[in-house]
Amino acid sequence: MNKFSPLLLAVVLQTGVAQAATVTIDFEAYADYTLITTQYSPLGVTFANASISQYHCCGTPSQSLVNSSDGGNNRLSPLIISFASPVFDVSYIYDNYGFSGGTGFASAFDSSHTLLQTIASPDNGYGNDLVSFSASGISSIEITNPFDGWLFAIDDLKFSVPEPGSLALLGLALVGIAGSRKRKAA
Repeated sequence: MNKFSPLLLAVVLQTGVAQAATVTIDFEAYADYTLITTQYSPLGVTFANASISQYHCCGTPSQSLVNSSDGGNNRLSPLIISFASPVFDVSYIYDNYGFSGGTGFASAFDSSHTLLQTIASPDNGYGNDLVSFSASGISSIEITNPFDGWLFAIDDLKFSVPEPGSLALLGLALVGIAGSRKRKAA
């Protein structure tokens, strides 16, 4: 049995990584100028310094999340995305509203607010660029604009959350492996 324990652990770890729920938010559910805070909390995410604005983000007119309290006139920074539990594979479409010449940043933090990863926001005139984080264990993301008062938008926010069943299965397997080793040692 001792030879099979590492194999069992490898299979369970692979299963735990593969089992994840992917959440996608397209921000189409709310009207222009809606301040967005906890409306998406049932999906495990909240926002600060954000509202909805109809903008030609991603090549078509759509509702997007902007760094503003009123859809564009009162600009705020940073736009903060907070997750109820640590996530991975976070991505979104970024649009800098036509600004060229400055670089904003998106920074991912863990639950202790330790910096995990920073990405320079694309600076290519009109945006519609994919921003994607490779870090795991992300609890929040802060997106800053190139200059105070400059508007930017994000759309199609996606993130993956480990499913509790997978984590429970991993824990159960580890307990079983530890128990079998104790029995052999006795």
